[in-house]
Amino acid sequence: MAASGRRIDYRFRPAKCVERRLLCELFRAVVETKAPDTYCYAGFGSFYFEDFIMVHRELGISRMVSIEADVYNKRRYVFNRPFRCVDVKPGKSTAVLPLLEWARPMILWLDYEAPLMEYILSDVAYATQRAAKGSVLVVSVNAETPQVVAKDGQEANDARFEEIRSQMGGNYLPERRREETLAGWGVADLYTGVLDGLVQNAVVERNAGKGLEGLASAFRIANFRYKDGAKMLTGGWFIGDVGMAEGELRSLFGCCTALRLAGEGAYEIEVPNLTGNEVQYLNQRLPCASGKLPRLPGVPAEDVARYVELYRYYPRYAQVVN
Repeated sequence: MAASGRRIDYRFRPAKCVERRLLCELFRAVVETKAPDTYCYAGFGSFYFEDFIMVHRELGISRMVSIEADVYNKRRYVFNRPFRCVDVKPGKSTAVLPLLEWARPMILWLDYEAPLMEYILSDVAYATQRAAKGSVLVVSVNAETPQVVAKDGQEANDARFEEIRSQMGGNYLPERRREETLAGWGVADLYTGVLDGLVQNAVVERNAGKGLEGLASAFRIANFRYKDGAKMLTGGWFIGDVGMAEGELRSLFGCCTALRLAGEGAYEIEVPNLTGNEVQYLNQRLPCASGKLPRLPGVPAEDVARYVELYRYYPRYAQVVN
């Protein structure tokens, strides 16, 4: 993680907090099939290490690696690490990923702030080819529509397309996608297709020349979208046996609220803004046995419905008064 911790306090982004908890539910499903000490968790901790705290406390994983691109502040990252078992490795992700213990099942969250750049695609391909079976790979990127100035006679959408092609190094974006609209969540749609294609191509290269027992597949399990400020996209894949059926996947992740397999639509995280009193009132009436939504004075029904869907993952904040 770059030095964004000075600009963004990751503890107080409600949609991000919900995303962490939804991902933790997916992580738990795979960790429970083995002992927690079988797994390693790796990600970008920043100064706050929120995901590391969650993974260690809730899943019991003690092998943890935080990749920090801000190499000049290593002492600060080490000082702020929440547990002794967090190994802070300074360096860009592309340089640090080869240093990880890939023979061990991995939960790897590459939580970038940047749009889908060439180096990110390289990281994703590398991780897909190296991750042991039973691993989970999660990738988050900025999905904002590029702000570009079209050249004379050029359509705005074409200018945005060329900007995205350029940031990917010109190697990953097929021409046939040029007609896709990039407004709204259009960039997220585009990135989703690119990432899915990249992961599947990396699996083909990984499997080349291997016997049946060594073959693996990458199965999509997460597709989140949210906006705390910038639009963000998160995709997740489970590395499993090549013959794994959809029914087996649904059985493994059946308890997960936000499971999204290949071909299924995105799970949009929309966190309603409610007061502490409103949250407490709703919590005392949840879960709804009748299916009928509670009512709150002045609060739109759709906000109540969103809260009811997410209340188990809703962030809890407390104000301390001295």
